Amino acid sequence: MEVEEMYSGTLVITAKDTTEWRNWLNKNSKRRDAVWLVIYKKGSNKKSIYYDQAVDDALCYGWIDSKPNKRDEESYYQYFSKRNPKSNWSKVNKDKVSKLLKSGLMMPSGLEMVELAKSTGT
Repeated sequence: MEVEEMYSGTLVITAKDTTEWRNWLNKNSKRRDAVWLVIYKKGSNKKSIYYDQAVDDALCYGWIDSKPNKRDEESYYQYFSKRNPKSNWSKVNKDKVSKLLKSGLMMPSGLEMVELAKSTGT
């Protein structure tokens, strides 16, 4: 895991795989509000976590993806932040969380967001 830069005033990190990304989330998801994760395109020669896996891992910790921004020809910045408790859950993310629950990958902070969504109907 490397801290490469700041982008738009927010920390930028890279993760070579899901283990590095989950380790970062485990250590930082409670004390940080957001991060830009560098994701390398499949055609690059850089080892990188893929977008779909990064989203699944973020959901496990109660975080959500947002806008991507181009970084260079090989990579882009993907914004992740704590989920807003008032935000509605998309069907896609509800389905993902259902699978993550069944596989036992959800973490306490992610479970809190799921329970809150159920209680508020979001």
